[in-house]
Parts: sequence; structure tokens; C-alpha cells
Amino acid sequence: MIIGPESAYRDLIFDAYTNENFIQFMGIFLKNADTGIDEIVTEKIDPDFDKYFPEMPEKLKNDLLNIKPNVRVMLSTPEGRRYTLMREENGEIVLLWLKARHKLKAGGYVDMEIKHESDGTRRLMDLLPALLHSKSWERVYIIDEIDRSMHPLLSRIFLQAYLDDQKCGRGQIIITTHESNLLDRELLRRDEIWFTEKDEEGSTHLYSLSEYKVRPDLKLGKGYLDGRFGATPFLGDLENLQYCFKER
Repeated sequence: MIIGPESAYRDLIFDAYTNENFIQFMGIFLKNADTGIDEIVTEKIDPDFDKYFPEMPEKLKNDLLNIKPNVRVMLSTPEGRRYTLMREENGEIVLLWLKARHKLKAGGYVDMEIKHESDGTRRLMDLLPALLHSKSWERVYIIDEIDRSMHPLLSRIFLQAYLDDQKCGRGQIIITTHESNLLDRELLRRDEIWFTEKDEEGSTHLYSLSEYKVRPDLKLGKGYLDGRFGATPFLGDLENLQYCFKER
């Protein structure tokens, strides 16, 4: 399963609505990750297409109102709202969406739309299904740019949660990242850290940290940024840019 930098987990709302373990897992993780979210809740609303999708063609509206059981449709709006339309076992057609519940200092809670959460929180929410499903599915997840929009500590806690879980079976997570703080031997073994470097012809070469002799006290992130392991860009002289701003 390949998860790109902009990927959204299509069954996020459906799984949260139908799987109590899933929504509890997501809420606990987001709370412990200091996102400000106390829990995730699902809300069921009437499928009023004129209200939520005013520009939807009439034929599409009619088709959606006639979906078969066990069929679900993911819908989104230009404003960033995400919905799931489905027919329940009793025949009722419902429109589902998620909200994030925040605890107020004065007491009580307030529910906010997911689209109002930060990009990093939404990115984490779309990654969490891979973390949960890895407990029971023997599947390889490839996450491209895991650090996209996320604080370095969030990327780390995600990996730590996967590595610390002894129930992950034979699954695997492969990530790409530009976050040098993840280069930590307390988190990853040397043979689990790989670098990519382009040659003069633009071909990419892949090699492992285990090919290097590394002092036990060396901070890998700093060593990488200092160029000890290659795979860093060769930066030119930016002073030449000054000529671009001179008046002609």
C-alpha cells in the first residue's frame, strides 16, 4: 500500500462509524500526540444534497439516492469537507462526517470540523489506519514523505508506536523523509536507515548506513547534515542571485 504526501484514507469516516476500536484508537493517539483533540466523533446527517452540494448535477443526486446496500461513496467539497454516503441495514441513506472534540478550559467540550484542524493533524489522521491495520494485516506500507506538514516529534512518535508494538506480525512500514531528526540509533538500527543520492546523470543510488563505520557517540542527524554519509545537495553560490535584483 503506497501512501503519498497528499493521500487521504478513503474509508476514514466509514471505519470510524462502524469500528469502535478504530475510533477509540484514533482518539487516544491524537490526544497523546498533543494535537488538542480529546476524541473523534462521527455525526450522521440527512443527505440534503441541495444544502451540502448545491452544484451537484441532478442525475448524480438521483444515482446517489439509489445506492445499493453495502455500497459507500466518499464525497468532498471545494472547502475541504469530507463525507461518506451509505445505505444502512435498515435501508436508510445517511451522510456521515467526522468532528474533533476539544475540551474547554471552562469545562465542557466543543466539536470542530476536521477541516479546521492543522494540516499536520489531518495528515496524522490519514496515517493512523496504517498503524492500526498493521496489527492484523501482513502488509507493507510505503509512506512517502512521512514528515509532510507534521512536527518532527509527531513523525517520531508514529514510528515509535509501530516499532514498539509486538503485535505487528510480519508487516512492514517503509518511509521516505527529509527529517534528519529521525536518524537516531535509539529509534532505528543502522541497517534500517538508507540514503538516496543522485549521480551526475540524474540516476538515484540507494545505500545503507550499515556500510559506514560510525562512532557510537556520533549524532547521526548532525553527521548527515555535515555530509558524512552523502545524499545531501551541493549548494551553489547564492550571491550570484544579487545580479538579478540590480536595476537595469
